[in-house]
Amino acid sequence: MINKINSFKGNIYSNPTTLKVLKYASDNPALLEKGATLALSTVVRPLSVLLTPKTDKKEKQYMFAKSLASGVVSFALTSAIFRPISRSMDLISKSPQKYLKKATVDTLKTAGKTLDESKPYIFLKQNVKYMPAYAVILPKALLTTALIAPIIEFVFNKKEKKNELKPPKPQTVQKQSFKGDRLARLIAKPLNNKSVQNFALKHQNSNLFMNIISMKDVIATGVFALVTSKNRHIEEKNKKPLIINAFLSTGLTVASGFAVDRLTKKPMEKFINNLKIANKKDKNLHKYIEGAKVLKPIIILGTLYYAVIPVISTFISGKIARKSNEIKAERK
Repeated sequence: MINKINSFKGNIYSNPTTLKVLKYASDNPALLEKGATLALSTVVRPLSVLLTPKTDKKEKQYMFAKSLASGVVSFALTSAIFRPISRSMDLISKSPQKYLKKATVDTLKTAGKTLDESKPYIFLKQNVKYMPAYAVILPKALLTTALIAPIIEFVFNKKEKKNELKPPKPQTVQKQSFKGDRLARLIAKPLNNKSVQNFALKHQNSNLFMNIISMKDVIATGVFALVTSKNRHIEEKNKKPLIINAFLSTGLTVASGFAVDRLTKKPMEKFINNLKIANKKDKNLHKYIEGAKVLKPIIILGTLYYAVIPVISTFISGKIARKSNEIKAERK
């Protein structure tokens, strides 16, 4: 039995598919997160919302439409700008001497390791590769709110045609045509900055991906709330539940996400140690480790935000919004 278990573990840690997924996660962190978001936000979260008990039917329709629109728009926008940034960062990793100053390489390089394996450089590289997720926050919020009403009309067919205000046509996202070398040189400029290097040295051991994803979600929630409050195509009475739901979902997910992350710290360390043992001669070992660290917060936060939290936040946000409206009506 012990031999069978060891053999099974060995297959997991050295399985070609597992390693391919981990490497992809390392090379494409923002795209992987948005891909997972697309799947979860178009299937799991809408179902969770619709199954929420004791919640206004119209409110659930708005939450459903928001989740659907958010996932599709986010993936489309991130995909449009991720690849040129990722390719340029890979150029820097392959030929650091061409783009980075010698002093920069010396500062970021860990003794006995290549630049691409050193923690300070990995910290900077993954932050740069995650930039598209931050870059799409505002256009994502604008397009998501613009698509909520049409999705409700298309899916639920509850709105009368004569009263419908047509939302503005979403603006086509123009792909910027950067040459790889030119963009790589542009990205390299901040990497050559001493303050940026010191920041990487100071935070190289931080919980990078949990922090990046959580910070992005907090900013995105604030932007979404602002854009929703100004949107003319969402009924006023439905704006408040949407905004409260967004803040509740993000707040509960971030708080519980860090708690689950701490609880799974030791199993994660064990997984990485076994990964090192099984692939000690593999030149891509550092990418497998990076990939595992990328996947962990995506799995934790994705499960919480799209499967567990929606039922809680939809139920609570509806009650808060209705209570607030009742208080306002009494004051009048």
